[in-house]
Amino acid sequence: HPVEHADIVPRDGTGNDHPLRWAGIRARVRAAALACDDRREHEHGYEQEPERTASMPVMPGAEPYFHSGGSTGVLLCHGFTSTPQSMRPWADYLVKAGLSVSLPRLPGHGTTWQELAGTRWEDWYGEVDRAYEELRGHASEIFAMGLSVGGCLALRLAEMRGNAVAGLVIVNPLITAD
Repeated sequence: HPVEHADIVPRDGTGNDHPLRWAGIRARVRAAALACDDRREHEHGYEQEPERTASMPVMPGAEPYFHSGGSTGVLLCHGFTSTPQSMRPWADYLVKAGLSVSLPRLPGHGTTWQELAGTRWEDWYGEVDRAYEELRGHASEIFAMGLSVGGCLALRLAEMRGNAVAGLVIVNPLITAD
């Protein structure tokens, strides 16, 4: 690769620190989530959960995916307005490598924009956490991977689960530097 990339998250130079500075990342993830909630409440004029209606049918191909393979598991998280279908090539590659793979459908995704508009990041994280628990029954080591908002959810999972998440692969997450 002809382009050199600096570390996304700076290290202290000793080689002994964790590649992610969890305290700073926790604060940035929490701040981003709170900003989304505040903006949503302001734009829509409510402070409580909006009333939920019955779930819409899921579009064909947008169903969640699970494969029980080896003792190493991967929890894949798709991005905003996307579906598990967009991550299936990645999931299929991991399955061929002998891994257990969970690819949940985030609530509201793969249905209608109206249903998606009635969900919040907590709903999406709740589904990721549920999928983690399910995968834990099939794998002794779990990595979290995600694209875009899915990458943010993977970061949140690592923040909440700590060392129980063996590693992260995140592609284009929304992270701001302080």
